[in-house]
Amino acid sequence: VCAYCNSQIDDNADICMNCGCPAKFILTIKRENQFYLINPPIKLDIISNRKKIHVKIHNGHIVSLKIPPDVYQVTASSSMRKAHYTIDMNQNRILRLGWNRFSGKLELWELSSL
Repeated sequence: VCAYCNSQIDDNADICMNCGCPAKFILTIKRENQFYLINPPIKLDIISNRKKIHVKIHNGHIVSLKIPPDVYQVTASSSMRKAHYTIDMNQNRILRLGWNRFSGKLELWELSSL
């Protein structure tokens, strides 16, 4: 369903055929390239009321996802550590993911908006 005009949109469409507004935006998640003896992939759960996405991101990699406009809860997890971030996908966004070397915490924050 289009977030702007409430008309039905095909799941593969990038724009609404009724009003021409974007049907999907790009969420880019960049994982910092950090050296650790053991550095497993970090699991990402990107969840809204209508959509659930589960991906893994390896050290130094970038994941880009086309997702429909909505408010998403992004949870990054590795072992017992978790980081949460709430993001409103009303434009293309970039998130940064990495380990804090001082505290050992997993951190997830918005780098910039496009």
